[in-house]
Amino acid sequence: MTRLLIITMLSIIRLHAQYGDSLRTAEVRQMFDKAESVWLKHYKGFDQTGNQYLLILGNDQRTEKGKLWLQNSTQQWQLEGAYAPKKCSFMITLGELDIWGQAHGERNDSTLVLAMISTDLAQSMNLRFRQIQRNQTSATPCPYNLRYFSLRDDSSEFLMQFQTFEDGAVQGYCIRRKDSTTLAFSGHCKDPDCNRISMRMVSVNTWKKSSMEIILYDDGSAQITQASGKTYLKMDDQIDWEFSCRNFSNAARLVHARYPSIDVRSYQKWVQAFVQNWMTASAVKNSTPLDSNHNEKLNCAVSWQSNQFISGYFFWNEAGYRQPVMYPFNFNLRSGENMEIQDLFEKNADYKSVIRQYVDSCQTRLMAGMQREMKEHVRRQHFNYWNLLPTGICFFTEMSPVYGVYRILVPYSRLDPLLRKNGFIKKNM
Repeated sequence: MTRLLIITMLSIIRLHAQYGDSLRTAEVRQMFDKAESVWLKHYKGFDQTGNQYLLILGNDQRTEKGKLWLQNSTQQWQLEGAYAPKKCSFMITLGELDIWGQAHGERNDSTLVLAMISTDLAQSMNLRFRQIQRNQTSATPCPYNLRYFSLRDDSSEFLMQFQTFEDGAVQGYCIRRKDSTTLAFSGHCKDPDCNRISMRMVSVNTWKKSSMEIILYDDGSAQITQASGKTYLKMDDQIDWEFSCRNFSNAARLVHARYPSIDVRSYQKWVQAFVQNWMTASAVKNSTPLDSNHNEKLNCAVSWQSNQFISGYFFWNEAGYRQPVMYPFNFNLRSGENMEIQDLFEKNADYKSVIRQYVDSCQTRLMAGMQREMKEHVRRQHFNYWNLLPTGICFFTEMSPVYGVYRILVPYSRLDPLLRKNGFIKKNM
């Protein structure tokens, strides 16, 4: 009986959301004299402070009209202007006659950038949207700066992927395929929209340090500035860089779970099961009531993503631990399974000894020249965590609040005789 009641309630909630979405779509259609000839597009997006919006635009090839809703609010705006495929300009009203201001924007594939300013110049908003399906209008409440980027040159020889976090932190990797050069970097956003990023880079295995600056442009290109000069890259539109965010409350706690949103059913099933299990375990471990302002977060850092796999790690704070707890994953998007390291090698291959010897050698070189406390910290690390990169298997340490994360890359060329002949790495790397 209880199960039936829950299912019924969920069905009612789902139908209510669908009804609300259909009603909004109908409202935009009714703004036109001939509603049957109107093309509609649905967008979700954020402003510069992280507020979330839903935008529905319609056009009849001459005029473009639409409505903008601030999520979880009664605030809404009407937009109207001449239709153009790329550029857009709107007069904005509140209701039928109350003029609010103007908006100007630009479309690029599935994205829309819109700048709004009120007539009295007292209010302005910079909005960034991504086009969605009609049934996705109930958008997830992810922070605006929680994003993932994939960049490449024209030959796909030089690749860069990085993630931005809500606090303005940035981390990622850049690689050069021909010589397996692999750089890990971290940094911070230099502006609220995170279009300018300052980075500190370290070459994995040689630990040579350098710096760079990234400028992201609205047309999907990026300028990389280093001491050696400037490089221009473009967005890789094959990679889905959306995140899903889920909030739930438990006693005096508000728990936020964030993870990459990928349109692969097996991945969605796996990650949702992991998140649910983590939520259950977290509720059990932290059942003692705390201050009502206490928040918990299940965060996710992506190391690399392609059409074949996604590698990264979940991390969270836990009572009794001085540093975040980490759970690495390497999910095969083709087979629908989270890979174990033994899956990569031939059945009787002594890969553990080869990897251990290489990691130990690199660890010794890494400690050379370090100050005593830092050297002692690195010496205690086992480099047990691992993620797949296009250039090799990256082993890394726990996340120290003082020293950060140290990485050692074992190139695939070192492991080639041991790799499974018809395995994942041979087929995809």
